[in-house]
Amino acid sequence: MSLSSLTDSASGLHSIVEFSHNDICSFLLRKLRKHHRETYLHSVRVAALSAELFAALGLPAEEAEPLLRSVLLHDIGKISIDPALLNKQGPLRNEEWQLLKHHCRYGFDILDTDALRGWIDMDIILYHHENLDGTGYYGLKQDDLPLGVKIVRVADSFDAMTEPRAYCRGMTAQESFEELYRWSGVHYDPDVVAVLYALKNPEKTGGPTLNMMEMLNRLRDRLVETYLQYGSLSHPEVVKASQNLDQALNEFQLH
Repeated sequence: MSLSSLTDSASGLHSIVEFSHNDICSFLLRKLRKHHRETYLHSVRVAALSAELFAALGLPAEEAEPLLRSVLLHDIGKISIDPALLNKQGPLRNEEWQLLKHHCRYGFDILDTDALRGWIDMDIILYHHENLDGTGYYGLKQDDLPLGVKIVRVADSFDAMTEPRAYCRGMTAQESFEELYRWSGVHYDPDVVAVLYALKNPEKTGGPTLNMMEMLNRLRDRLVETYLQYGSLSHPEVVKASQNLDQALNEFQLH
């Protein structure tokens, strides 16, 4: 598959679906779709977005198929998780959160076979939740992460932020970019974030701008939504949302 054929988001999404239907791993994708349709749809969207980034960042065309296959399967480990947990609308208990985090390892174990060796980038499967500063699932840092992993980290987060959930609205694209830029260089690769912004905002230069009070209000709302989702002030995602708000308040006071 040519990456140049995927630079348009609409036709790219169609091409990704076609690719997923005809690929050697299509049986796994069918299994994922049957197990949890929303995870399957998320995987297709992330693959289409990643393909745009692969092309824009100049990855060789011959790497297209294994990269796309890997992104499509990045959440395949969730077939080992009860759909009731994947669909849970209320707060997650700590043990449930830990189980969800294991989907990367489950996926690696599913795909680590002689038959699939060389067809899949296993780094993407295992490390797509790593952060540049080492605060991800496995603690890998910036220099340990290949470009493909950094690209999928951004694409995966962008789709997760913008897609509405049962317990909270999805962010707008503008709000999502504000979040990505806020954590650029900490969680996300700055070059990948900048290229994604340019792809989605071809008429603009630089990153998003936001009134400080608007940002404080949005971070406050995000903290409330995150607490309602996880139900505990000590949950890592709630702590992170609280730290985001505290940092913004400190910056506001400095100004």
